[in-house]
Amino acid sequence: MSNQVFRWINEIGILSGFVPFMALFFVIKKVHHYMWWTLFCILLTWLLSDCLTWFFARKSMNTYIIYNCYAIISTCFYALLFYDLNQSRPFRKVLLVVFGVYVIFSVWYISASHSWFKPVPIIDIFTGLLPLILSLLFFYELFKSLRVPNLLKYPYYWINSAVMVHFGVTFFAYIFMEILYQKEDLFQYIYLIIIISNIVYNILFARGLWLMKRT
Repeated sequence: MSNQVFRWINEIGILSGFVPFMALFFVIKKVHHYMWWTLFCILLTWLLSDCLTWFFARKSMNTYIIYNCYAIISTCFYALLFYDLNQSRPFRKVLLVVFGVYVIFSVWYISASHSWFKPVPIIDIFTGLLPLILSLLFFYELFKSLRVPNLLKYPYYWINSAVMVHFGVTFFAYIFMEILYQKEDLFQYIYLIIIISNIVYNILFARGLWLMKRT
């Protein structure tokens, strides 16, 4: 694949992030304010990370610090999303403890290893794994309770699908990322799959927000 084609696909992936972000403003009166701000923070950090990474990469500057900060911050926002979706007190307590430990460990590990400007595979793996587990638990509870008669019209079915697809892909990619960094050609194709998962994520997320507008 030529570098030009790869850049075009990457830029399409970045631009697709504007779709759910703009759609969110059409449902500002349809969603509880706490949930709206949680979704806003998720989409804003996603968009800022992509745009800043693209901008600094064009100038051949190190972008790992952007991603490492994004990984920690965005994962916390996903925790808030599932905190609000699940009303179980025991679940909420465990969620707060787990993500509190994740944040403390991530900041400590990256700082102790002086890796803010480097890839950190172990943190990448946890960043993909934790939201993936939460999305699977959400689907488990959703199918178990059978409280939604038509899943295809349920906004959070689509939003959770977006989370599951994207973090499912990135989690498995991150497992082999340290090896892939040493093989540039293979790394490009794996990263292309991640970009495609980004586009799918944005489409599914926007679909969920559109359904909120219609409810």
